[in-house]
Amino acid sequence: MSKNITDEAELARLRRMNNPNNEPTGHYTGRCGKCGSNNLWDDATAYGCNCCEAFFMVGDMPPILVKNTSQKDDEG
Repeated sequence: MSKNITDEAELARLRRMNNPNNEPTGHYTGRCGKCGSNNLWDDATAYGCNCCEAFFMVGDMPPILVKNTSQKDDEG
C-alpha cells in the first residue's frame, strides 16, 4: 500500500473497499476517518491507520490529523 495516501480518488476507493457497509468512521469509532479501514494501531498518546498511514494525536484536546513530516509535501 502507498505511504501517506492523500489522493482523494484513492481514498474514495479505499473507503468503498474497507467499509462496504458505510459504518461510522473517525475518532472513537474503530475506523479510520480518512480511508474507513478498521486496521488501526494505538498507544497512550496517539493512534493511526495501517492502511493509509493517517496519524492522530490524543490528549486533552480532540484528536487531530498530524501531517507526516518525513516526506516532502506537494508544494516542494
